[in-house]
Amino acid sequence: MKSAIFSAGLLLGAALITLDVKAQSVGEPYYVVIGAFYSSDNAAKIISSSRQYNLAGVAELNPVRQLHYVYVMKTEDRSKALAEAERIRKATRFTDTWVYSGLLGDAPKVVERVPEPEPVKEEAAPEVKIKPVVVEPPKPVAVTRSFVFAIADSESKRQVTGEVHVTNAADNTKIGTYRGNQPFSFTYTDDPGTWSILCDVTGYRKWEKVLPAGSAVSNSNGQLVIPIDLVRMRTGELSVAQIFFFKDATVMLPDSKMAATELLEWMRDHPTARIRIHGHANGNDKGTIISMKKGSMDYFSLDNTEAGKGSAKTLSQKRAETLKNYLVSQGIDYKRVEIKAWGGDKPLYDKLSEQAEANVRVEIEIIDE
Repeated sequence: MKSAIFSAGLLLGAALITLDVKAQSVGEPYYVVIGAFYSSDNAAKIISSSRQYNLAGVAELNPVRQLHYVYVMKTEDRSKALAEAERIRKATRFTDTWVYSGLLGDAPKVVERVPEPEPVKEEAAPEVKIKPVVVEPPKPVAVTRSFVFAIADSESKRQVTGEVHVTNAADNTKIGTYRGNQPFSFTYTDDPGTWSILCDVTGYRKWEKVLPAGSAVSNSNGQLVIPIDLVRMRTGELSVAQIFFFKDATVMLPDSKMAATELLEWMRDHPTARIRIHGHANGNDKGTIISMKKGSMDYFSLDNTEAGKGSAKTLSQKRAETLKNYLVSQGIDYKRVEIKAWGGDKPLYDKLSEQAEANVRVEIEIIDE
């Protein structure tokens, strides 16, 4: 049974493996990087996620970009680094893995290249020429502004808990992932550019828009506000929740806590709504099932678990039950949540295809508003 793990806090990535070299000095190593984050907490989460692939993630600060780089290999062999990055992209969920060579750490030491002295040559005195004075244009000044994604329910106008994923519309490069209704700083020169914005909150329809970031309107605090009005899902509609589990386990990954919280907040905001949680697996083979011990409340940790055997349908059933139990533990009436286990009976892709990880999913259906 193949489990799907997706990153929720990945800030930077590349569509292809790239070598990010910043004025490499003598002896400077190559790093195989699986993610870069503004928050050290998010870096710690991705390190935890990498362990299921037997990757030993390490987080260090890039002092130039002020980002926490999480790397899984450090080597002076460029070919070895590129090969490992290619392997990780194909074998894991870290499809944006790249190779970086530059400064890392809070106080990085740079070994400077000392040029060899040139031999002294006796030459005739050069002819003195007067060079024209070249006046270079002034360099653009970097500007830092505070932005806010104002996420709200389109009907009630109440704030909604969620994350916003932003990419550069011009070249499709990742800009960052930001919490809704919380200010963040963005530095740019002249123009912040055009952003492609995605907000996918559990219980609401997916919100996508491309717009010039400079068109945001300033509020009374001087923050540039980009409004995101979400339309709630209606009876019979389903959405794929960004909730994923440890391999062969019924325990949710720490990265999934945000999406689980979004669903919890949605049910609190809509006290008469009822949902059905659909659990899906990749294929119908039997295998190991790692479950929470009886009485455990560690919904996002493998600390209190035990191993057993079971079918793919049993695994999908137990995963749906884990999400339901989490909601009930937070005060949601158990009668408002139903579950349905499908095993591998409703795949999105062939179980042996490159996209097979997407078959392992949790879907939320609104059954009563």
